[in-house]
Amino acid sequence: APLSVQPMKNKPTGQSVAIATGGMTNRVWIVATNFTLNAAGWINANGCGFTNRNGPGAYTNLPGIGAGAGHGGRGANACKGVLQLGGDTYGSSSAPEMPGSGGGGVQGGNGGGVIRIDAAAATVDGAITADGNSFKGTDYGGGGSGGSILLNVGTFGGSATGLLTAAGGNGRFGALGNSGGGGGGRIAVIYSSVAANTGVRLSAGAGAGYSLYSAEIGTLYFPDTAYLA
Repeated sequence: APLSVQPMKNKPTGQSVAIATGGMTNRVWIVATNFTLNAAGWINANGCGFTNRNGPGAYTNLPGIGAGAGHGGRGANACKGVLQLGGDTYGSSSAPEMPGSGGGGVQGGNGGGVIRIDAAAATVDGAITADGNSFKGTDYGGGGSGGSILLNVGTFGGSATGLLTAAGGNGRFGALGNSGGGGGGRIAVIYSSVAANTGVRLSAGAGAGYSLYSAEIGTLYFPDTAYLA
């Protein structure tokens, strides 16, 4: 059955937690002995962070057009007559726990949420996403920054269908002004060992926006090079 958890204070605990096909959640903290996310499973915290113009990586000067929000990477600058600087970085790369910030402008995208999984063994064949939202509407809003994903596990495994993303959202750009993309978020996978043939993909990419200024990618953290070998 799908696992749905709203606030971070709710923490499902058990010997085994399995997210079946169609499982979707908001902001979550899962503790289990064995965690398995099936290939079609999805833990989704996209856009569940700070709202537009809010958060430690938001830039809030002019309401009509927005710079991108920062988190793991800086948000992109925006320009509509005057230059608006993108949002700053914040948070921890090795123990990320902060939501993404909202993009600038009245129609900036929300930041990504926070997902944490503590397990003796984790197998990720599905998607775990905490992406920032792109601008919304027709105004020149900035992209929200990516959120946080933290896995504290004994053994980490999963196939190439597995995906962890905390990407920034896109800013709107066009003839009347150019908004900035959101910076990437933060992903940390803390493990004691890596299962054979693990191929899980990870991305903390930056959102697109005004071509003269680029948002920065976020951070990926591992305790050693075993996963990359």
